[in-house]
Amino acid sequence: MGGLLLAQEGGNTYLPAYDGNGNVMGMIKASTGSIDAAYEYDAFGNTLRESGSYAASNPFRASVGQLLAGDDDAPGNLHEASRRVSARPRQPDPPLQRKLS
Repeated sequence: MGGLLLAQEGGNTYLPAYDGNGNVMGMIKASTGSIDAAYEYDAFGNTLRESGSYAASNPFRASVGQLLAGDDDAPGNLHEASRRVSARPRQPDPPLQRKLS
């Protein structure tokens, strides 16, 4: 499965840091090497915590799902958005809180 190699926004380049499940755990600013976004997720890809100057505006999150422009979901809440944008073949079913086969 492919993954995000870099993101460019506002003249800045960010490099993703992944965990073992393919979730974006952080975004590193290429020009300074600083961690400008850090995330923690629950088992269903919902953001539990985020920190850093780029964290709220970064559209790439758990399992490299991208929030699309116009989504009504808040940037930190992939509860509903994960069904539409996750790159994983097995999608979570948030109301049941389990993975569908």
